[in-house]
Amino acid sequence: MAQDRIAAVAALTDYYKGARPLESLSNFEQPYRVMTALVQSQSVLVQPRTELEREAAKKAAMPHVQSKAETQSSIADRLRQLEELHKNGLVNDVEYEGKRKSLLSEL
Repeated sequence: MAQDRIAAVAALTDYYKGARPLESLSNFEQPYRVMTALVQSQSVLVQPRTELEREAAKKAAMPHVQSKAETQSSIADRLRQLEELHKNGLVNDVEYEGKRKSLLSEL
């Protein structure tokens, strides 16, 4: 039973991506009826995506990579915080120097 569901989901995914025709879903009675109804009603759910929508989906799926400027800014902020902690006596000299060197090595 679970394998039938997996096969139906895979077939629906292939159809949605344009890799198989609607008729090929006829082996899966309920999904075939639902997709046929959606196509006949011209539902937005089965309309082809625009290029902009595809690009937006790709960007959303990609992890954010910080630029060098963002990284340097972040490190500068962290160095300022570390210095403030050191001035207030919350971080001793050894901890301060060790963490400072570590942060500077990230530049």
